[in-house]
Formats: sequence, C-alpha cells, structure tokens
Amino acid sequence: MKPPSGFSPLLGLIAALLLMIAGIAAALTHDDTTKTTTTSIDEVTTRPSLPRSPTGSGAGASEAPTSTITTLPTTTTASTTTTTVKPAVPTPEAAANGLWAAYTTGDRNAALRFATREVVDALFSEPYSGEEGKFESCHKRSQSIFDCRYAQPSVEYTMTAVSDATGNFQIKVISSAPTATTTTTASSASS
Repeated sequence: MKPPSGFSPLLGLIAALLLMIAGIAAALTHDDTTKTTTTSIDEVTTRPSLPRSPTGSGAGASEAPTSTITTLPTTTTASTTTTTVKPAVPTPEAAANGLWAAYTTGDRNAALRFATREVVDALFSEPYSGEEGKFESCHKRSQSIFDCRYAQPSVEYTMTAVSDATGNFQIKVISSAPTATTTTTASSASS
C-alpha cells in the first residue's frame, strides 16, 4: 500500500502548534507602557517517529516524537523621566497669603508650609481675633527678600518673605503693631 502524498496530519498539527506558540510569545512581549518586555523562543525542534525495528531496539527502533523548547530570559527595560518641579510657594505674596489663611483657620500645620516654626509660634501665640484682614502688598527689598503687609482694623502685620535657592518663598520674620487710628474732633465756632 502506498502512503498518502502531501502533508501528513502530524505536520499540520506541528505547524499549528508552532503558530500558536509564536502568537503567545507576541502577546507576552507586547506592552503599551514605556516598559519593554521581551520573551522569545530560541529553538523548537521536532523529531518525527522512525519506523520500528522488529526487535524494538537498535538503529531502527522507534522513538516517540519529542519536542524541545528553549525560552530566553525575559528582559525588562524601564525608561527614565525627568520632571521639573515648580517651587511649592513661588511668590512672596503666596507665602504671606498662605500663612494668613492658615492663621485665620487655626491650622498650624498648614502655616508651617509658608513660614518658619518661630514665625508660626509667634503668630499663633495670639489667637485670631476674627477681624477681617486685608493683604496690602509685598515690596522688594533685594533680589530674594520681600516685605509684605497684612492689616486688620486693630493690628498691622509685617512679614519678611525670603526665597531659597529653588525659588521657594517662606516667611522668616513677622512683626505686629497696633493700627494707627486717627480721631477727628469736630468743633464749631460760635459768634
């Protein structure tokens, strides 16, 4: 009897298996992030069965089909990103307004973001009176030092904001003084 010509079903099965392995490898190596993962199949070999010898041993002895799959180690490459961080408090006005907002809400921890501990301790030593405060302005004293003013009806605060090397401003000095009030006396002259 003559063996069928063309591809044998076993070779078709092997080809389908190799195609499936290649698809899995492609799926495993695909990554949408900046990380790159590579997995590859180095070698796949298949030995077909040989005809059996009548004794079942020797050169003509049958061997079961075997496959060898060697997988290379996975390689991961991470990208490096550089980010420029803006100063936390980029202006003297932001430092003065941030400190004032923290003071009026009684938040000492938030105040420490805008001023030194000594300034926070001095400011919070007097409870907030509840009077409405008004930011007046900041005036440049030098390249990195500004004097800022807040006024309430009864007290005026002067705050010195200093910039560090990164451009972050912090209130380093605070002073307060009673607001000057003027009393106008009306007099009438009689003739």
